Amino acid sequence: MIRRPPRSTPKPSSAASDVYKRQILLVVHSDEYDNQVNGIKHSYEDLITTHLHSKIEGDKCMELFMLKGEADSVSSITKDFQINKRMDTVKLVTL
Repeated sequence: MIRRPPRSTPKPSSAASDVYKRQILLVVHSDEYDNQVNGIKHSYEDLITTHLHSKIEGDKCMELFMLKGEADSVSSITKDFQINKRMDTVKLVTL
């Protein structure tokens, strides 16, 4: 008897297309710059699947963005935060 895989079996994707599918972007900044973070965030709403904001100590805030999208878009949002000198920390983690 020959067993066939179910029809819904996903096709394997190339490794290159999966490299930048899901990432976490961590941004730490002073709470007085929340408006600048929001400005950048609103430019990439299609890329951000989850956004968490937390006070970490004193006036410092941590933003955690779960991203899903193309490499160019992920690179753009990361660079927008990196070039803003008011951000204390910007780290991108690829899953």
